[in-house]
Amino acid sequence: MLVALGVATLCLLAGLLISNFVGAEARIERSIERLYPLDDPRFMHELGVPLGPLSCREPMFGRC
Repeated sequence: MLVALGVATLCLLAGLLISNFVGAEARIERSIERLYPLDDPRFMHELGVPLGPLSCREPMFGRC
């Protein structure tokens, strides 16, 4: 029983040691060009399309 516990511990430590040296995920470096400045109303519109309304500048159905 003690031998099995020792082997399990060694396997766990070996797995942790190997996982530290395995290469990380491939890094994707891609720059996205800005279409609109942050204070442009078109920017708020472009974000609002996939995310929904971002602010309560205009009440919707009488509530915000």
